[in-house]
Amino acid sequence: MRKRFLYIIPVKSLLEVKSEIREEIFERMREKLLRCALMNEQTLGLALLMKQAGVLRRYFPEQDVSKIEYTFF
Repeated sequence: MRKRFLYIIPVKSLLEVKSEIREEIFERMREKLLRCALMNEQTLGLALLMKQAGVLRRYFPEQDVSKIEYTFF
């Protein structure tokens, strides 16, 4: 049995994402979350999954996480 992230996504697929692409995704998410910008369903879903998994602090600076949690969640 392969390990899965959030019981849905195979871990292997997460590890194959190139770091520059991953950083670009998180930078775009950070901008949208901080500006309370309109988001599509995919971005919103990913943000909620990150919140539930408790990984916002892994990818965003602490001061940004505080603002995001206060305004968005």
